[in-house]
Amino acid sequence: MCALLFGYMYYTQPSPEQIEAMRRYNDSIARVNAEKTAAEAAEAIAADALTEAEALPKDSAQIALLDSLNNAKLLQTYGALAEAVQGTEQKIVLENDVLRLTLSTKGGQIEEAVLKKYDDYQGDTLVVFTAENNDLYYTLNTPKGSFNTDRFYFEPTQVSDTSVTMSLRSSDGAEFSFVYALPAPDSYLVNYSIVTRNIENMLNDRTVLMNWHQSLPRTELGRDFEGRYSQIYYKYSGQSTDDLSSGKRDDETLDGRMSWISFQNQFFSTMFITNDLFTAGRLTSEPVKEEEDPSVIKRYAAENLEFELDTRAATQTVPMCFYIGPKDYYKLRDMNDLAASFIGKQNEDLDLQDSFYLGWRFIVHYINSWVIIPLFHLMDKFIHSYGIIILLMTLFIKLVTLPMTYKSYKSTARMRIANQMPEVQALNEKYPNQEDAMQKQQELMALYNKMGVSPAGGCLPMLIQWPVLIALFYFFPTSIELRHEPFLWADDLSTYDAFLTWDTHVPIFGNHLSLFCLLMTAVNIFYTWLMQKQTPTNQSMPGMKWMMYLMPLMFLFFLNNYSAGLSYYYFLSTLFGILITYGIRWSMNEDKILAEMKQNLKNPKKSKAGKKTSGWVARLQEIQKEQERQMKKQREEQQRKLRR
Repeated sequence: MCALLFGYMYYTQPSPEQIEAMRRYNDSIARVNAEKTAAEAAEAIAADALTEAEALPKDSAQIALLDSLNNAKLLQTYGALAEAVQGTEQKIVLENDVLRLTLSTKGGQIEEAVLKKYDDYQGDTLVVFTAENNDLYYTLNTPKGSFNTDRFYFEPTQVSDTSVTMSLRSSDGAEFSFVYALPAPDSYLVNYSIVTRNIENMLNDRTVLMNWHQSLPRTELGRDFEGRYSQIYYKYSGQSTDDLSSGKRDDETLDGRMSWISFQNQFFSTMFITNDLFTAGRLTSEPVKEEEDPSVIKRYAAENLEFELDTRAATQTVPMCFYIGPKDYYKLRDMNDLAASFIGKQNEDLDLQDSFYLGWRFIVHYINSWVIIPLFHLMDKFIHSYGIIILLMTLFIKLVTLPMTYKSYKSTARMRIANQMPEVQALNEKYPNQEDAMQKQQELMALYNKMGVSPAGGCLPMLIQWPVLIALFYFFPTSIELRHEPFLWADDLSTYDAFLTWDTHVPIFGNHLSLFCLLMTAVNIFYTWLMQKQTPTNQSMPGMKWMMYLMPLMFLFFLNNYSAGLSYYYFLSTLFGILITYGIRWSMNEDKILAEMKQNLKNPKKSKAGKKTSGWVARLQEIQKEQERQMKKQREEQQRKLRR
């Protein structure tokens, strides 16, 4: 236990890179706090002088004195940036066919983003964020202290419908500017650059910190479900994507070059893309309870993201990008080359399409990205009803897996027939007692081997199909194509289809009953009954029969809040499974199977099935024999102790 404990402590201890990143993070916080305290002290001294002057009579001389003192205060506090502290806030709107951005000259950043082609759950145009719930600024270390860029007024220049330059100018001729441009009419990509000129005297330190906070607004009907699929994703250069926990407060100290960071809800994302710019920082994700704020899902933060500027360069451009748009697999994939080209990273795939979860990597993820998504989009080109697309996809998957289903059913049928044969019944009569169960099992396995029956034959083909079922479990809730798409009685296939509601909120279940989920449960219960009719009953475990009926009821409880599209798929999948089962049963000649098994008993060496399973059965029999020897030895020891 000690070895395991110390081994775990050694394995989980921070790497030297992580320790250095944390040290730099703490140093930057301490430096900012110290400089902030000094700046606040200077402001307090100047404010006292200004307060005294304001108490004097307000004639023209006093007004001039007030202005002079105010300017002196600003000059004392902000130095060459004093003029940029005063101004009038202006709004600049950039717009293309799909995206509308509102920028403020106070801070020079995007304060509102609207997706023109999408609505929220209340039918209003979808607002990704506003000035009240989004804040992005940079901390500059100047000769007078550390100041955040959201204190200053930026001057807009080169303004057009799709581009603008926001410039922070100092009195000594230095410039710190943000350049925005919408590169295409139908693009959700925003080209964004920091451009500096002659900043050697503006900045004391080449290190700049970026802070980004966002309170994620609710946009979907199912609030709990939206929160489950709202996460921060991020990617280190040359590595696969990672994410913060979606169900609880989580944070991550960054210790490498960052390619991008994505703040996202269930269907939409605000992504900050760089050329491995940030070297340190911290990410935080915190769920917000409905009783605390029903309009907010989560609070995200990317704090003290550290990068460096070349303060000696006469001019410098740091290219970056925003992606503000839907979590659409193909849209994000198509943005890779455009974003990489703008930020100067053409030789590396940014993997923007991996910024949301499609299931376990190497299995489920690739089933979704290589099979399910291409098939879905292919059908989407020709069929306009997503309910019909889901039906055809389900039918296609069932046809592809039909050979495995047939093999599973046939193996189950062989087991059922075998258990009805006199040879098996004779074994049951020969070993009626529980203490003879091991011997009975050994002889039963040997008999199955002679008959050509594989006990695992009915399970393995079905297990192979599980990755497909799980892939679709992750695909439907994240498929933005289903969002606000109606089918039959469901108004929106991306959320629950409530046909019965009540006031009291039941934990996990909610305050409604989804009709597709109810139909799925009913069909699953019938399918369970059908399969139990053809599956041999294990007399030693009678409780398993009722456990099989309990599973569909559990699905009703847990999937009631999930998307109607997912429940509809499971309903169709089970319904097709029932039809296929009846079809296979109708086509299968059980008398022929019985005759084949009897022939195998007479000539076991000619049994192909026996050849395939003999090695496995032999190993199982050897294990059982060893267990029986151990049990017999224990009984003998106990009897000897009793005699003593």
